[in-house]
Amino acid sequence: MNASASNYEMGRVNDSLVNKLKRIVSSATMLLTAYALVQLLVQACIFCVSLLLGYTVKFGYHWVMVKPYEYEYWGNIRVMLIYLLPPILCLIGAYAIQFTRLGKDGSVLRIRMFWFWLHACFINVFLTQLFIMPVGINGGLTGLYQTFSIVASWFRMNPTLFVPATVIAGSLAIVWGLLSSPQLLKFSFSARLITSLSGKDAIVRQVYLFPIILAAPVIAVVSNQYSFLMHLVSIMLLILPVLGTIIRHRTDAGVVMCSREDVLNQWPVAELLMAAVIWAAVILLFNH
Repeated sequence: MNASASNYEMGRVNDSLVNKLKRIVSSATMLLTAYALVQLLVQACIFCVSLLLGYTVKFGYHWVMVKPYEYEYWGNIRVMLIYLLPPILCLIGAYAIQFTRLGKDGSVLRIRMFWFWLHACFINVFLTQLFIMPVGINGGLTGLYQTFSIVASWFRMNPTLFVPATVIAGSLAIVWGLLSSPQLLKFSFSARLITSLSGKDAIVRQVYLFPIILAAPVIAVVSNQYSFLMHLVSIMLLILPVLGTIIRHRTDAGVVMCSREDVLNQWPVAELLMAAVIWAAVILLFNH
């Protein structure tokens, strides 16, 4: 931190516990909506490609059942199309959001928080699939036989060859946190707050870390025996980027243009209704 910024360390920005709670709940609600939508989109991609290739498909939030299972009905191209495409499309989706929504300057509207979480969840899907790849190959642990693991199993690859994938996924999560810190700081309700180290960390806690902690029980409860471990890894990889923000806050004294308004400081009634509708659909329609 430079000298001028460190002078703010002794200052305090007046803020009530209720205001902090509003920001946390607002962000957590948008995270829950984005998380469910991205999970459904991934399964929908597998469903559509499998259907187009002539398989019998059963769609669900936790997995997509594709029949027949017999070896002779499959091939290299079919396996890669069905199981490599979803995580790759997630990366493309994250890039599109970054390029069209988050990368633009201007006023910080409430909807920007939703776009941020959608972007984060797209990246999280790719990193989760990469992280679980070594232990998912050949059936591995329950529920981790997915996308990359299925492709590696089809080509009879040795699981030990992909142990570095877990390290790479965790490292990329931290790097993403380092790169995304300015996007989080844009939601600061005080330019003075984010000139201090403690202020920057406080914003990340309110709009990122605590919302994940608040949303995690919902994600875990809706999971089943098959998907629990995968969602657990996803939550862990959502939290890991906080390390990246901590590193950046202690090494970068750059100025971030924050919001002129406290856009998250309101009870998210509309957002809660939207999240409730989506998660109700997950439970009632796709929870098999």
